[in-house]
Amino acid sequence: MSQQNSELTEHRHHTRTALGLPAELKIDATTHAVWIQDISLKGVLITDPALSLMRIEPQSTKHLVILSDPERVTLLELDIRIVRINAGLIGATWGTIDLDNLTALRALLNAHFARAVSNETYQVDRRGANEHATPQSDGAVGFSRCPKINNPKPKISVQGRFPHV
Repeated sequence: MSQQNSELTEHRHHTRTALGLPAELKIDATTHAVWIQDISLKGVLITDPALSLMRIEPQSTKHLVILSDPERVTLLELDIRIVRINAGLIGATWGTIDLDNLTALRALLNAHFARAVSNETYQVDRRGANEHATPQSDGAVGFSRCPKINNPKPKISVQGRFPHV
């Protein structure tokens, strides 16, 4: 059982970020439309929806162009090494990356992270507009629904075991 647990352990040094962008994988003289499922500073997981790339040799080097969606503008270009191919998924890494593409990759990861944080903040703000904090019997603060929303700011009531200021 310990051998199975060690196989399931995450061995990556760089955090993967779900991306969801179109890309083009260039093999010899042909270009294949693929989808980027996730990416990190050191590797990428490519989805091959047509399952047309399953005969690529692992350890082969290919050229990947990641595009914006829906404009299809080139965001970055990488020479990748195919690490694994399995059920429509292609795992790849790169040994080297030039400064321009590294800068573009970091900007892409930062923009994606900022968008994810912005979406979480928006959801919290929406909850705050519809709920207000109330103390629980154990002294903790909980949220309950406001009957009317006249003020977009959440109402906080400090009662019970909370000190009055």
